[in-house]
Amino acid sequence: RASLLLATGKRPDSLVIAIGTPGFDEENALWHIRERYLQGDREVHYTEFAADTGCAIDDPAQWAKSNPAYLAGFKGEHAFRIALSLPEPLFRIFQLGQWVAGTQCWLGVDGGNIWNRLSDPWSFVEGAETWVAVDMSRSRDSTAVAAIQRRPDGRLHVSTRIWRPQDSPTGVVDGTAVMNHIRELDERYRLVDVAYDPRFFEERAGILEAERVPMLEFPQSVERMTPACGETYELINRGGLSHDGDVEFRKQILNGVVKLNERGFTLKKASPNSPNRIDAAVATCMAVYLANRRVVRRPVVIL
Repeated sequence: RASLLLATGKRPDSLVIAIGTPGFDEENALWHIRERYLQGDREVHYTEFAADTGCAIDDPAQWAKSNPAYLAGFKGEHAFRIALSLPEPLFRIFQLGQWVAGTQCWLGVDGGNIWNRLSDPWSFVEGAETWVAVDMSRSRDSTAVAAIQRRPDGRLHVSTRIWRPQDSPTGVVDGTAVMNHIRELDERYRLVDVAYDPRFFEERAGILEAERVPMLEFPQSVERMTPACGETYELINRGGLSHDGDVEFRKQILNGVVKLNERGFTLKKASPNSPNRIDAAVATCMAVYLANRRVVRRPVVIL
């Protein structure tokens, strides 16, 4: 956006016209210009040709709405018919002008729909076995705690709590708030294990362990995260996981992309400096790994 605005100052009557197609994510100039315009910024004029959200992809009326070339007669119907062979998310991006998240994510090109189908709100059971994992941030990243219980039908249900640095007055996630959340979970449920990466949570984990919270070191190494990510991928794709439909959780799940290794894959951001966070996805993989093993290290005390 800054480059576009600077370019307009070269001549008094200069005009910059930019034409684009929705990207695979929200980390691009067009998305940010669009957001600023929708929020009331009128330093630029923005016109969008897009089909209605949730429309049928084979509806010629929606093709016309999103493609001026179709109305003008120099893009034929056959072009759309051929493009219908594309995965639906790609058709929506390139033919219907729609913004579709998750097309490059670790769940595949249809990752957004795959995750949406798992939305099935459910309340955790007081005192029931619960597996927890924390992905503690560096200073500019988010922090996530994922908690998992097994539903009566056998599915694992995951619920997350996410802290973002921009929500804190200091611009840094409050580690004490994260600890207090884990304490609350420990009071309400029978925690089996609380997994954490010792690089960023060792001192806090030591305090919690002294309080008899069952902390478990879980280094985010290739050896540990590869099976965790693989098992979570398989669980998601066979419908063995459910969630509450939280919007921020969904974003972080879809932000993750595959990082291949000789054993399989782990998760990473689309780029090292990407603002799109994946901490909730990482914490979920860690918690799923624990729940799949059902290792109860904490004795049950019957009074």
